Amino acid sequence: MKKLLPILLAMLLFGAAFTEADAAAFPAAPGWNSNTVTTPKPTSGPMESGTVCESIFVDVEDGSKTPCILGEAYDPSTLVISGNMVRRDGSHYVHRGLDLSSLKVTPATFIKTGSQNVQLSLELTGKSGKKETFTTTSTVYVYRYKEYCASVYVARNPLKTIYRVGDSFDKTGMKFGGNMETRNGETYQKDLTAGYRFATPTKFQQTGEQEVTFTFTLIGKSDYNESFKTSIIVNVLPAAGEALAEKWCESVYIARDPDKMTYAIGETFDPTGMILNAVMKTKDGKSETVQLPLNDVYEYAYSFGTETDKAVVTLYVREKGKSGIAEKFTVYLRGVTVNGEPAKTQKDTHTNRARLVAPPLKPIYSGGTQNWTGSSGARRFRMADGTYLTGWQAIDGRRYYFNESGILQTGWFKDTTGEWFCAYSDGTMYDGQLENYVCDNGRWVRNEAYVVNPTWAEIVYFVIDGNGHVVTKDGWYTAATGDRFYVQNGEAYTGWVDGYYAWRGKLAKNTCVPTQNGAYYGTYDGWTVFDDSGKAVKTAGWFCDGNGQWYYIDSNGYGATGYVGDQYIDHGFLATGAVKMGNNTLALFDESGRQIKKGGWFADREGNYCYFNWDGTPYTGWVDGRYCEAGYMMHNTLGNMIPPNYEDMYYFNKDGLVPGGWTLDIWGDWHYYTNDGKIFTGTVDGLSVVNSWLNQ
Repeated sequence: MKKLLPILLAMLLFGAAFTEADAAAFPAAPGWNSNTVTTPKPTSGPMESGTVCESIFVDVEDGSKTPCILGEAYDPSTLVISGNMVRRDGSHYVHRGLDLSSLKVTPATFIKTGSQNVQLSLELTGKSGKKETFTTTSTVYVYRYKEYCASVYVARNPLKTIYRVGDSFDKTGMKFGGNMETRNGETYQKDLTAGYRFATPTKFQQTGEQEVTFTFTLIGKSDYNESFKTSIIVNVLPAAGEALAEKWCESVYIARDPDKMTYAIGETFDPTGMILNAVMKTKDGKSETVQLPLNDVYEYAYSFGTETDKAVVTLYVREKGKSGIAEKFTVYLRGVTVNGEPAKTQKDTHTNRARLVAPPLKPIYSGGTQNWTGSSGARRFRMADGTYLTGWQAIDGRRYYFNESGILQTGWFKDTTGEWFCAYSDGTMYDGQLENYVCDNGRWVRNEAYVVNPTWAEIVYFVIDGNGHVVTKDGWYTAATGDRFYVQNGEAYTGWVDGYYAWRGKLAKNTCVPTQNGAYYGTYDGWTVFDDSGKAVKTAGWFCDGNGQWYYIDSNGYGATGYVGDQYIDHGFLATGAVKMGNNTLALFDESGRQIKKGGWFADREGNYCYFNWDGTPYTGWVDGRYCEAGYMMHNTLGNMIPPNYEDMYYFNKDGLVPGGWTLDIWGDWHYYTNDGKIFTGTVDGLSVVNSWLNQ
């Protein structure tokens, strides 16, 4: 009986984890393609005794998971067929999720392409009292091919990229790749080196930079052969014995230094005021000096990472050379001084790090004139002043969302940011796995690496695609957001891959993460900074990534921890917002990495809420309905040693609130708290509760 209590309690609270009413609360969200996203629906379990079938219909079918292919059989693995049933008393009901063991499919295999009907038959007891054959149909689209090419690219340039007029193109050393997609939306790269049909041109007739185009004929999204093209640039010189350019650049030099010659550590080179001159030669031997525009400098190389009085800036200029094509000229600017003072303009542009954040949702408690009004489909929450809540709210320790009219949102809905969320029929947020989807405090998880069903023993990240499904195909996966992930053995991988690093599945770029050569769990070699292209940055000193985030790299090539001048570095990152320092205490830093004294809610680099006293010290105690320990807001955990009754155990949800009523914690234990989050002892719904624990 004790083992049955949690099950009975769950049925009592939620009417089974998902009731018929909940099913109706999950219509396909507006704008969703029903061919790619299945509306979550429940099944009803065993059929009622003594019932007979009148008809059957296709209830759920996700064709995106099992695309129909010519010559193959129909795959019913995602099919749910339901029946219109009649009880002995003549009443009707719908039985969701019939047994498909007797399913017969016509045709057995697909022999033509295009849209067509599939006949689905089941043997069920009919009104005659005997087994009868019931049929329904499903419309599917049959493709010739499972996969197709989306685009092609040059994976490696040829060995020869400089030619003379009259030479033929030489493809030796080239490699080509294709960005491939499957009919169910998976993406991968394929070697197409042997697949291209021809290159244009095959022979070079003129000098200068020329584009060589490669054409492929491959199966495209249309299911038919399509033409795909990619190209490279080569340089073509005059034929042997031909005249060279009429005028060309022989050398480049700096005629005037730039206005700024003194820099602080971490600053960016500024060429303003610099004059570049080029010495030009003609075929008749004459020479002249011309001033070049500064935009002819296509790249700078400099290091303002350490204090020095001999800093050199290298400038690369592209001008027409004697060969008649553009050549690279290198120019050195000497005499730059770096004074050792860190740049005063270093700022963190990441929105969750360097500044005061919006505080967590303010808790609201029901009671008296401040309470719920209306019935299902039109529920609202009226405040004591007669107004109705809108937007995101925390009521009795639980998160809800109300539209602009104050109506409680249930099922699938979008908030004002355009993000999709999922709620039970009572408006509380769904959290965890829902059919083939994952919701995080209501938010539909997509295009990211996420921990599904964590346990004490193991925390494993999985890559979630744009449809909310786990990516199981090993290799690189590119999300719709452009982020790249690496999957190994069906899980998000952490480690080095082809010179890049995947951290919890995601390609590390514009960030600093702990890197190692071993498995996921183990000793890390250090924190490594990665640039915008995903390459490790090992040059000691200050580095600014493509998002404007500053880092400091030590002499070993890893992200430092500690002070550089009066600026604090946290595992490579310029410290901003709430940061746990080397002595394990929480401190607060402004956008320049300098410690400040300020109070209120802030966030650390991971987005965790922290609360500070107004003298800048971390706060311990209750604030805004939440409990903070050494500054950090407790959330998604059990907590004790909390005054005034240190033996009491509170469960804090993901919003850091103690949810009123029955709550199942992440370890599978039931708790009951009052609406205002207080510890409860007594009897509720016929069940004994001691210090808010279900007494089993």
